[in-house]
Amino acid sequence: MLPLKTYQERVLEHLENFCKLCITKGAAETAFLEYTGRSYLGIRQLPGLPYVCLRVPTGGGKTLIASHSVSIVRKEYLRIDNCTVLWIVPTNQIKEQTLKALKDRNHPYRLALESKNDGDIHVLDLQEANFTGAADYEQSTCIIVTTLAALRIEDINGRKIYESNGHLLNHFIGMSEMQKNNLEKGENGEILYSLANVLRLRRPIIIMDEAHNARTELSFDSLARFSPSAIVEFTATPQQIHEPDKGLYASNVLHSVSAAELKAEWMIKMPIYLETNNNWQDILNKAIAKRNDLEKIALNEQKQSKEYIRPILLIQAQPRSQQRENLTVEVVRQSLINDFKIPEDQVKIQTGDIKELEDIDLFNDTCDVRYIITVQALREGWDCSFAYVLCSIPDIGSATAAEQLIGRILRLPNAIKKVNDELNNAYAYVVSNQFHQTLATLGSGLIENGFTEFEAKSIIKSMGEEPNLLNLAVVHTKKVNSVPDLNKLFGNLVEKVAYKPETQEIEVKGFINEEEKEQIQKCFINDKDKTVVETIFADIKKKIGITTKNQENAWMKPTENILVPSLSFKVEGQLQIFEDIHFLNAQWDILKYDAKLDGTSLTQIEDKSRLGKIEVDTKGNIEYRFIEELHEQLSYLVTDKEWAEEELIFWLDRNVEHQDISQAKFVVFVHKIIKDLVENQKMELKKIVYYKFNLRDKIKVLINNYRKKARKENYQTALLSESITVDESKTFTFNPEIYPANWAYTGRYKFNKHYFSEVGELKESGEEFDCAVYLDSLPEVKYWFRNLERQPLYSFWLQTSTDKFYPDFVALLEDGRILVVEYKGEPWSQTLDSDEKNVLGKFWSERSDGNCLFIMATKDNLGKIAELVRKRK
Repeated sequence: MLPLKTYQERVLEHLENFCKLCITKGAAETAFLEYTGRSYLGIRQLPGLPYVCLRVPTGGGKTLIASHSVSIVRKEYLRIDNCTVLWIVPTNQIKEQTLKALKDRNHPYRLALESKNDGDIHVLDLQEANFTGAADYEQSTCIIVTTLAALRIEDINGRKIYESNGHLLNHFIGMSEMQKNNLEKGENGEILYSLANVLRLRRPIIIMDEAHNARTELSFDSLARFSPSAIVEFTATPQQIHEPDKGLYASNVLHSVSAAELKAEWMIKMPIYLETNNNWQDILNKAIAKRNDLEKIALNEQKQSKEYIRPILLIQAQPRSQQRENLTVEVVRQSLINDFKIPEDQVKIQTGDIKELEDIDLFNDTCDVRYIITVQALREGWDCSFAYVLCSIPDIGSATAAEQLIGRILRLPNAIKKVNDELNNAYAYVVSNQFHQTLATLGSGLIENGFTEFEAKSIIKSMGEEPNLLNLAVVHTKKVNSVPDLNKLFGNLVEKVAYKPETQEIEVKGFINEEEKEQIQKCFINDKDKTVVETIFADIKKKIGITTKNQENAWMKPTENILVPSLSFKVEGQLQIFEDIHFLNAQWDILKYDAKLDGTSLTQIEDKSRLGKIEVDTKGNIEYRFIEELHEQLSYLVTDKEWAEEELIFWLDRNVEHQDISQAKFVVFVHKIIKDLVENQKMELKKIVYYKFNLRDKIKVLINNYRKKARKENYQTALLSESITVDESKTFTFNPEIYPANWAYTGRYKFNKHYFSEVGELKESGEEFDCAVYLDSLPEVKYWFRNLERQPLYSFWLQTSTDKFYPDFVALLEDGRILVVEYKGEPWSQTLDSDEKNVLGKFWSERSDGNCLFIMATKDNLGKIAELVRKRK
């Protein structure tokens, strides 16, 4: 199975935590507010429904994460053994690709689905689902892959899923009154034996893959007809504006992944080098030359790393036109063959009409394809990480076109850093006489692929001598006195300029040149508003202009790595970074501890489901008991036979992680728990099986508490052993180009000594910010950086008895010593956790023989940082 990247694991961890919180809090709104600190934005058609968004930029592996998410939602939220999933994708092309991947038992997506699933997996399209009986749903997890358009009743195929179908009759036998009341009926009042009703009965999880057009009233109406249990949206560009009166519904973003996190895991090619030229054959010639150079480098790469790469050049031709002679796909193909002597078998066309890539495996080392010509067909669904070079013959005129094309060259083959750095980058050649405008448009395209404005600025670089003016999708807004006549605009300005009547503002997006400024001015009659346009143009020039002052203040990439000695443990003469495996080992014996649980606690959460679906609070507001009602309905679908104790233990063995406990000892421990519940607490085994998900949770908590006790005992022994040392031969190495911050500092204060180009995960005010400013001002500090939480591969950490401790700041001093600072606010400065971290940090410092310094700082003792660094060892 394809291993998950660190950021992918974190996405799934956030989803799992939210699902658990929904259960304990009983409502998605409460859980979301507590987890994120933001209000939950509900949908009128789906009251109470958990509908959350996980934002992952293009190239981040959204579908792999989505595949893993199914078992998380099933186990932690639905708490059932098998579930129904409605997997919705944006286009038919992506639907076919997704179906093929999920049905392939060797594909990483299918393996991810199966990895934490107890039963079989059935992957279906809508037609197959219309003939699938109840037994398949009861004994396996059924995943129906479709598009949103196909679910709308206006669609001729979509209409069939709302009609009675005799093949589905056995789904509706033996229903409870509650189930019957939830189903759609025909004109005669009879229940429709439709696929839509099968879904309403099964309460599907909806996986929304790239919900570009899914957040509309019409879409919500369609989704509500299936009575979903939860919706998890995976997208690079979640809707940000929430104005339901205008038909705009913002996504409830649970977690966002940054471009820096993707780059650190070598998921995407960065940077993208751009070159423009007004002559299409010149620019094509340069693109071909670049591809040829990359192939030579790739051959060398294969000798060094054994990895096969055949760089591909994507060429966007012009569409056919009745009005003028265009550079169509055929014209470009003939130019490649006749003018550049490219062998014909290396060139393929992929358009809406011509599909020469079908049934070709571009990754096969026997494949000769090196050039692919398209117009728009590669925009969505097509993916080949061998695509390194993009050549756009029509000027990329809109952010949408740029977004869809630039996304095709972002992925890095095999998500592995290449030995030759040229293969870690991508290259774009565009026919254009306006470099800055093309730069801005490509930047806007990156933003549409899920990157922030700051990230987009750092990704695109000039290939030639052009200045790196990377204010890509900056929006300039000014109030005007009259309504402009925007019908006078033409070309790219149509997309760049907008008027907001509600605020009487004109909005200009990205870079404009002198000629475009004059175009905009012609949209106004009075001189005052023309002056406003002049002001906007001046602001843009100021924004992108690189002055001497800007160069002085600009971040200069350090030329040295920072090496921070780790707390190390000697194992058979070899140094290893000290972590939990060195003290949580065979000495940890679960059978030393009591195997007892309170049986009455097993039923507490489920008993809440006997509450009504809707209640009225003390203020007269309606409260939807969505989750309780959901679990009650799902309970009618459970068809467990009478389980023997051995079957329950086997189920718990699969559903409780216990890598540090042998299976034999785990089985004995769980057997003792069940025996106590049955013999001493007089619980029937059937009832224990019914509440098996609660039993699983209670066992997890019990084992984890015992684990903590064992950790503390063994941890102290390990720390006092002679095997613990701090040695400069075993270090955390920091490279100025790799810093996977999830979000960046955006405050006005400009830091001068931060080691990385951006300050990660630091708020623009507060006590930690004050500490950062203090570090930045110390003359003894050469570089410092914000140490990122929970990034074990890219941050400095020390192992505590329970987890990894990530101090807030790390600094390299001018004399070569290392300073580590953990900042604690007043409420947390005197806790047991803080005491353990303080002792551990000082222990690490002492073992370094004065080469490393540690201090736990508070707002009242920042001055002690200076005292510490000025002491000599």
